[in-house]
Amino acid sequence: MAIAATASLQASLAESSGHCSRRLCSAASIAASLLMPSRGPADRQQRQRAMPGVARVSVVEADRASRRLTRASPHLTRRLVAPAASRAYILSVSASPPKFVRPCIPTTAKAIPRGDDWLHEPKLDGYRFQIVKDGRQVRLYSRNATDWTRRLPMLAQALQGLPCRSAVLDGELFLPDRSGAPDFRGLQAAMRSRPDDVAVFVFDLLYRNGNDLRPLPLYERRRRLIGLVSRAELPCLHLVRAFEDGARLFKAAERHGLEGIVSKRRDAPYLSGPSKAWVKVKTAAWREANRERWRMFERPER
Repeated sequence: MAIAATASLQASLAESSGHCSRRLCSAASIAASLLMPSRGPADRQQRQRAMPGVARVSVVEADRASRRLTRASPHLTRRLVAPAASRAYILSVSASPPKFVRPCIPTTAKAIPRGDDWLHEPKLDGYRFQIVKDGRQVRLYSRNATDWTRRLPMLAQALQGLPCRSAVLDGELFLPDRSGAPDFRGLQAAMRSRPDDVAVFVFDLLYRNGNDLRPLPLYERRRRLIGLVSRAELPCLHLVRAFEDGARLFKAAERHGLEGIVSKRRDAPYLSGPSKAWVKVKTAAWREANRERWRMFERPER
């Protein structure tokens, strides 16, 4: 996969951001520094220490509780308790199949939010993307709910391997160039001629096994997402990593030509449409390099 070309970039980003580098699948990639799947109990414990307040309850326990609730009352809202953390969450349990969710749109800003209330993620230059799984059926959607399943049939088939009955995942469709930086123009061509080269980097889990997770705080949704991606072990599916220090991450993104970062409130639920709980800050280098980008979307005159 073309993502292996990001080996040199990922090591530098990890060092700049104050995070250790790890391998993603069989080859190093940008995901090991900014976008990295969880690898077993030790890695999950490390992430939990970095994210205070995360419920210390295993994903397996949460799955079992969800299944019991669904069988007992598929149409009612019940309380799911994380006993080790003494936390309770209200989850809407429904037998209805998952559907496309109107995405949360970050507010554009010039300043990076500060404080412990925020987590920071790299902003990849790709297509906003949503995965909707219902049993063995997987549908792929663009930001505007355009069905891309037929355009990316191999990707849809691979994502059938997600270890859950149903899910809705929010993320980005991504392709790196030879230097490891996101290649948006190459992504457009790859979707037409080399669809196997693209990958999905996910950053949120909105729905799983009949449970609507959107009311949960971000850190709890991320905890469940990390477990899902870790167990999936799919070469086409990767996790967008969250960082504590937004300023350092932004400097690293600037040096390597990334689009910018997205800062998100730790305790915020997932809300469709424009949201001030998500703040996007673009790098000056990316803005300068993409001044004429609008021409890529201009329709030729007939």
